[in-house]
Amino acid sequence: MNSLIIDGRTAGLFSNLLHTIDNIKYCELYGYKPIIRWSDVIYTDGRNDIWNQYFESINDGIIEGQSEYSNMFKLKNYILDDGLKSILYNIRESDTDDRTHRHDVHKIFDRYIIPVEKIRKQVDDFIEKNFTSDMLGVHVRGTDYGFDDFDSYFRNIDNNLEKHNMIYLATDNEETIDKIKKRYGEKMCFFETERMKKYKDPVLCYTIKDKIKHAEDVITEVYLLSKCNHLICINSNVPLTSLYINNNMSFDLIYRSKYGA
Repeated sequence: MNSLIIDGRTAGLFSNLLHTIDNIKYCELYGYKPIIRWSDVIYTDGRNDIWNQYFESINDGIIEGQSEYSNMFKLKNYILDDGLKSILYNIRESDTDDRTHRHDVHKIFDRYIIPVEKIRKQVDDFIEKNFTSDMLGVHVRGTDYGFDDFDSYFRNIDNNLEKHNMIYLATDNEETIDKIKKRYGEKMCFFETERMKKYKDPVLCYTIKDKIKHAEDVITEVYLLSKCNHLICINSNVPLTSLYINNNMSFDLIYRSKYGA
């Protein structure tokens, strides 16, 4: 068996993770041993490999046979259907193929992608203290997305609160927390972490000093979203990842038409 060395690049955490999964699927299809070595990623402290800071090892990491290096962003996206399925507005709950697709990606997550114990404990502790039996997940991304139509979020949340009795909000900015909390009060909860102050502030991952803690917290939030019963979101790799982790979670995608669908 030959080995495929899977590295990252300077891009979003979950963009790297989803393309890593593409490469793992490639290895399964063609008989390679996957060797993950995340070096050139944003969320690092300068180490040559940061993967094990966030996720458990997928194997012993020893190269076998001949080794090839994968530039993951040029490799064909096998499990993401040539990239189309990496865009959330192309996934329809009513489509049998899309449900199968989510199930297939979920199997890769379930087999290979396990957060380290520290992150798992953060998730479990938060759920024990804050979650109810029927959670409504809401993800609001600010910065470069430029979609600050909170009325759309409010309408979708209001329509779903009859079925779900508590909101879990994942967001990158405090302005969103203030708006959601003002409207829903004790019916919402959120994970404490460092965030941007305003919706359209610069992206935090480029300026924050403690990139390791920030990444650990973002992974925690993705797994908390995945524990919800229903998700309200726009197109982003954060909610997409949570929908792969929990392939049975239903979702409402806000402003789908903006992206041509």
